[in-house]
Amino acid sequence: MNKKIREEEVLKAAEKRLAQDVPLEEWLDAVLSSSNRTPFIDHRFPTDSHKEEYLRTIENRSQDEVVKLVRKFLVPACWLGVDKMHMEWLRDVEKSDPTRFRELMQRSQYLRRLFEYFSGQSKQLPWEGITWVLDLLPHFPKDSLEGLKAYLLAHIQELPDGRIDGLSDAIEIIRAKFIGLPGSNSEKVAFLLGLNWRIFECLVERLYESMSYETQLTPPRKDGGRDIIATKRRPGRLEHLRIECKFYNEEAVGLSVVQRLLGVVSGEKVNKGVVVTTSRFSKPAQKYADENPRLELIDGDHLVLLMNEHLGPSWPLQIERLVSESEKTMMPQA
Repeated sequence: MNKKIREEEVLKAAEKRLAQDVPLEEWLDAVLSSSNRTPFIDHRFPTDSHKEEYLRTIENRSQDEVVKLVRKFLVPACWLGVDKMHMEWLRDVEKSDPTRFRELMQRSQYLRRLFEYFSGQSKQLPWEGITWVLDLLPHFPKDSLEGLKAYLLAHIQELPDGRIDGLSDAIEIIRAKFIGLPGSNSEKVAFLLGLNWRIFECLVERLYESMSYETQLTPPRKDGGRDIIATKRRPGRLEHLRIECKFYNEEAVGLSVVQRLLGVVSGEKVNKGVVVTTSRFSKPAQKYADENPRLELIDGDHLVLLMNEHLGPSWPLQIERLVSESEKTMMPQA
């Protein structure tokens, strides 16, 4: 590894350790000061505890302070430390496999900007900034969130983990300050229905991961009752689950769905099948599950209770982080 990159990583680790024991308000004073250099990590919250405390108190914080903090977490037009490592790799590809190098230049705008900048062909910085989303606040927070989510989607393979965390933190702050957190369980069910079926599957996968299962998300296709594969290893017991997610609004999940899942459970010789829905189950479906102990049904109300318990009551603010973490577990396409 490049010595300078390694030194930067050591410095960042030291900054993180230093900030962990600093009270939130002291950390805020440091990162929001007019000084160009703070001794603390400042492109994301240093710990989850800092973030949770900030979100709990966000209603009492000024809009000016919130926007300043979000600006710290956004990626400006710049180059990052990781770019040097990417450039070294790119130069190796250019020498060893010119055909692949040309394909990379055509496919990735980031890699093209990176190569042209560090080779002196262009003054355009490798990273095009996303700070413009601040111009959408406070009146268009949803559009601001959509811009940030699109930026993350386009760059998640190249961005350092710390920058991904910072953008996810910025999204949570914007949602908490300018949109708000659903309150009652029924409001949270309605919130789920405002998402889409794939995000719903990702959230269910994160729920089971938080309940100590080893989880895998299946690719987005017809999967025959296998949206999520979950395994839990305990002394003397190995538990295998097949989880089917049904993103329904008012329609009840019917008997055929439950019967089909039991067929998957029997065919794959696993312990249990679980159907999770944003809606409810028909009486025949519920009766069938009651008669078959290898089936479990979780409706929207019970799902929200589980998510509150295992992901924390503020999980609606963390959608983007949860989804990005879930997508990393996805099985490769067959």
